Amino acid sequence: MMKIQSHITFWLIHSLLMLLGLISIAHAEPIILKGDNPSPIELAPHYQLHIDSQNKLSIDDILSPSNKIQFSPLADQSYKLEFNQEALWFRVNVTNTNAYDIKQLLEFNFPLLDDLGVYIVHQHSKRILARFDANDSQSFNSRLYQHSNFIFPVTLPAKSDLIFYFRVQSDRYVAAEATLWQPNAFAEQDRLTYFLICLYLGLLVSLIVYSLFLFILNHDSHHIYYALFASAMLLAVGSYQGIWFELFWPTQPHWQTMSIPISFAVAGLFAVLFSRSFLQTKSDAPTLDKALIYIGVAFAITLVTSPFIASGMSMQIVALCALLFTLIAITTSIILSIRGSLQGRLYLMSWLAFLVGIALFSAQAMDWLPNNLWTHNSIIYGSTLEMIVLFFTLAQKITLLNKENNITRQEMFKTQNQLQDTLRTNDRELFKIVKKRTTTLEKANEYLISQHGKVHDTLTGLANADLINEQLRLLLAECKRKDTKLVVLLLNLDNFKEVNTKFGHEIGDKLLINIAAKIRDNLRESDVAARTSGDEFIILLEVTNTDKDPALICRKLKKAIDQTTLIDGYAIQIAVSIGVAIYPDNGDDVEDLLSKATQAMYVDKGYVKSSTGAVTP
Repeated sequence: MMKIQSHITFWLIHSLLMLLGLISIAHAEPIILKGDNPSPIELAPHYQLHIDSQNKLSIDDILSPSNKIQFSPLADQSYKLEFNQEALWFRVNVTNTNAYDIKQLLEFNFPLLDDLGVYIVHQHSKRILARFDANDSQSFNSRLYQHSNFIFPVTLPAKSDLIFYFRVQSDRYVAAEATLWQPNAFAEQDRLTYFLICLYLGLLVSLIVYSLFLFILNHDSHHIYYALFASAMLLAVGSYQGIWFELFWPTQPHWQTMSIPISFAVAGLFAVLFSRSFLQTKSDAPTLDKALIYIGVAFAITLVTSPFIASGMSMQIVALCALLFTLIAITTSIILSIRGSLQGRLYLMSWLAFLVGIALFSAQAMDWLPNNLWTHNSIIYGSTLEMIVLFFTLAQKITLLNKENNITRQEMFKTQNQLQDTLRTNDRELFKIVKKRTTTLEKANEYLISQHGKVHDTLTGLANADLINEQLRLLLAECKRKDTKLVVLLLNLDNFKEVNTKFGHEIGDKLLINIAAKIRDNLRESDVAARTSGDEFIILLEVTNTDKDPALICRKLKKAIDQTTLIDGYAIQIAVSIGVAIYPDNGDDVEDLLSKATQAMYVDKGYVKSSTGAVTP
């Protein structure tokens, strides 16, 4: 019958039993067959044992009366679990009380025996009725009965007392349990067991695919480590059960032997990586994290060295590492669970399920529980539950992350709403402030416009008489302080009244605007120009010794103004007369300068002769 139990499982069971001090007494009672034996018969409880420490005895030596080989009932069943390289001889007395021959299948439940010899001997004549030799170095196709376990068809003669001798030798642990089966019962049970194993392996495959899918979606290392762990378990269980030996490498018995410790070492390594990543031991349990790292390194070293050392030694190392890893992982999950970690609790539940499966299997092996479908495959159920709980743990992790993301998004949305409310409030306050300031600026602008109208000519935009008189006083005081000259130009348009009479006041106003623009274009920004009456302008110039001669400025202005101007289709030409007065040459106060400039302007018009000392252009 096919079983899912690994080297690690046996080592864990043995260690637990040694710690608990559990001992099972085996009684080497003979097996009496009555009827067709529809139920399987476990031979191990009836074993008698002889240890061949020198590995020299043959079946002939065992049967020889001169050797007087002693077989002793087993005081315990430790040889099912211990590592041993000695040749072990087991003996079982079987009696067929039926009046007909019985055909049976003899199954050895453990497929990893280095050397196995089966001898069926007539008890009284010592005649060997059947003999079978097998070992794990044979190709799968060369087996007498092609099955992952060692199966031998035997015929038990009617009314006969028989002795079954089993010679078992292995550099691994010895698990020489044997079962007698009625062929049809074996076939039926084998189909059911094969179905369960395929279901188990199918579960692993589905978990691998789903974990890879989650990894592609989330890029979370938990999922890839879990997928790799499940893949390694798929390889390990299939190799141990001989399924891959039958399907993939039936002619490679050496690789079949190596694949078992290698695959279990890989599974252990990824189990460590998954546990560290999922439990976040680096930050939450740094001391235990270091222990997990050491165990992971041990698994890796075993993985690399397995092809170069005996498989039995490799399995011992893997089993020891697995035991230590299980204890540390459970301890870590308990500590994290006490601290309130949900992942720690889920992780703990999964490993406890696996250990319960081991406990049920060991209780069945110790005859504390009946050997049935549930106890016989309890490790399958335990590891399956472990996988499922770990899978849902990963799913729960995703749910928590999604919940946290939703909370974060809600907080962000709430913050955005608050920010928008604040911005709207600020906008309203800012609008009020801007409106208030705009109103203030509008009033100030209105005031400035009103003030501008008081001191500026509304037609040309130049300063008016009041402003020019004020500017004249200010500039005169400044020139006195700075010891510079101030030039006063008085401009009067010749015959402007005729323009108004001939073309109208509208054309006259446009002409004044045009002349004001020409005056501005020919002055500096620091110069001041004003329109003091209908056709009269005053210009104030502060000059130094390096500035141009005022006469030159007058000629420049005359030239610009005297040019023909086109207004609304009319070509208008008008001349200008300019009078010049200079501080301090022609006076030192406002009245003197304006008077002298006026006189000079009349001289320029030709009304009077120059006798004032004013400058004329």
